[in-house]
Amino acid sequence: MTIDTTPSAPFLDLHDPLFAFDGEEIAAAREANWFAPSPIGPIALRHREVSELLRDHRFRLGGEAYMALFGITEGPLFDWWTHTLMSVDAPSHKRLRGLLSKAFTPSVVEGLRPFTRAAAARLADQIATSDERDFVTSFADPLPALVMCEMLGVPFEDYDQFHAWSGDIGLAFATGLTEDVVRVVESGIEGMGAYVESLIARRRRNPGRDLLSALIAAQAQDGSLSAAELKNLVLLLVWAGQDTTSRQLGRALVAFSQHPAQWTLLRQRPELLPQAVNEVLRWTPQSRLIQRFANVELTYQDLHFPVDGVIFCCVPSANYDSRVFENPYEFNIRRVQSSRQLVFGGGLYHCLGHALAQLEIAEGLSALAERLGTPTVSGPIAWRPQMAMIHGPDSLPLVFADSDTVPAPN
Repeated sequence: MTIDTTPSAPFLDLHDPLFAFDGEEIAAAREANWFAPSPIGPIALRHREVSELLRDHRFRLGGEAYMALFGITEGPLFDWWTHTLMSVDAPSHKRLRGLLSKAFTPSVVEGLRPFTRAAAARLADQIATSDERDFVTSFADPLPALVMCEMLGVPFEDYDQFHAWSGDIGLAFATGLTEDVVRVVESGIEGMGAYVESLIARRRRNPGRDLLSALIAAQAQDGSLSAAELKNLVLLLVWAGQDTTSRQLGRALVAFSQHPAQWTLLRQRPELLPQAVNEVLRWTPQSRLIQRFANVELTYQDLHFPVDGVIFCCVPSANYDSRVFENPYEFNIRRVQSSRQLVFGGGLYHCLGHALAQLEIAEGLSALAERLGTPTVSGPIAWRPQMAMIHGPDSLPLVFADSDTVPAPN
């Protein structure tokens, strides 16, 4: 499969150990052309083109094609990923997304705020009084996992096993899909899948006020959602709602440790919290590349795509585009964004859980800033590989300055 490229487009060697998605090489390539060729295919770099491609209905996310890039053509991971909401054909996607939207409403998300706020406060208080320094273990991982359990009605006594399975599933998009990783991921999918089936059976007998009960009710009312589709939706929610938010929280604290004055500003002016969340998502997005596969033979600008031709949309590059964002390399929580950062994708496959993710990040930062002083990285960070679909720290040693009172505003 080949795609025509323009000779003037600079080549990006993604396999170079020194390559970085927010580095000078990407910046130079973005100024030279709207896309650049790479070992895995062309990469869109500018905000306008990335936004257009993500919304272009002639392209799909392509679960089966994505698995084929890693030589995976069968097995539990293949079966799950190719039947998720993001991988099915457009009519099925529209149907499933519509059913999920009936249950996963803005009021459901907002209803989780008190629980999220209390959980974030409890975790932040534990950081303040313990010797635990790994922010991922102590805060970034447990907060979204606790919220997910609350949202789905997972009993508290099942939390540890539920959390372990969700972590194993997340490995599919954290490292290279080697045989050993695939075995762990597939074990997590099978374990979580069996647990979700039993949880669905329990909720059918005894409905609650959780999202799973609402999905079951929507299934019964509509009749077009199969049992297998319901299970796959829940598995997708577990993966997407856990790993992405956890990595984004870790990246947020790294950013604030690099810009301590911004942390002080957030503590002084908590009303800046919504802008701070947007700036974190723009300046240090956990998403690196979002792939799109052509449904038909087509030409976009100066690129010709055969059927199944792939293009990758570079989120960090688009979020640093000076055509859209003033002083894009400045981390500034006062920034009022006139254009949307693109970490949640766009178009048909725009992240349905974006509101919940933003709520969790907001309540997490609020609880931490209210209770803790400036964060400082106190040891080596275990970053995921540069090419991880969901990028961030798997461990993040942090210490926070003692702070009993919020500094007076300037």
